[in-house]
Amino acid sequence: AILGIVLAVGAVSGANATIIYNTPGTTNVTGPVLDNVIVDSSATTVNVGTGGIIRGVNDPSLGIFNAAARTRHGTLHVTGNGRIIAARGQQAINMTGSPSTVRLSDNALVVGDVVNEFTAPGINLHLEDSARVNGNVRYAGYMSMQDNARINGSIINPDNGSYTLDMFGGIVTGQVVMGG
Repeated sequence: AILGIVLAVGAVSGANATIIYNTPGTTNVTGPVLDNVIVDSSATTVNVGTGGIIRGVNDPSLGIFNAAARTRHGTLHVTGNGRIIAARGQQAINMTGSPSTVRLSDNALVVGDVVNEFTAPGINLHLEDSARVNGNVRYAGYMSMQDNARINGSIINPDNGSYTLDMFGGIVTGQVVMGG
């Protein structure tokens, strides 16, 4: 079951709604969600597990926060064969608040860019097992990559931050750029 608050977005937007998860506890997504989602409580965990898919809706009115999944605070786990797929013109995951943790594990797939523009304590990105990102990781903060995780793109440090990368395996098919 999907718990949270549904906030309607204006008629000008391409999205019908944005689902906001802000109730303390864990929510499991095991089926399709055809809207953007926001994790907005440090006490909230959203697990996108086997059979779960978040397919974003492009909403240019959100500016730099236009993402299929956004963590303002809290934890987003994509596990099993869970998927997050960005719409054209949209980021897949945007990490904007602290604390925020995103963990991609098992055979998780993210299609689109993973973005965190500013360095802040408590922002963590973990790629492990055979998780894949088909896009760039534009990132400031702590990032770990291990096992057979794969980024089919580049790791790029934005102008506004710095990052720490602990790599214990994994493949980056593009460049690893240090500095903005």
